[in-house]
Amino acid sequence: MSDKKEMKEIVADLADAVNVMGNRDKNSIDFSEALQSKHRTLQQSAWDVIFQAIQHYGANARFDPRNQASVDACKALSKVLDNIYLPLI
Repeated sequence: MSDKKEMKEIVADLADAVNVMGNRDKNSIDFSEALQSKHRTLQQSAWDVIFQAIQHYGANARFDPRNQASVDACKALSKVLDNIYLPLI
């Protein structure tokens, strides 16, 4: 189980990894392929965390024009994610 400090480090590493202009598609593919290389139960757990983070971000994020589209997208996605359950198998 990760603690809050470890999660902050993971987010910092992710932010550093995506802080490259013009590599959006490559970053998305690399992330997806790296996740697919993990055990299937861990893939499911990772998506569960990502889905919950999307819902929390949409409901709680402070925003200005720089991240407003992300907050709006998370709010819209939350409506779909409310009906999805990812069991831990």
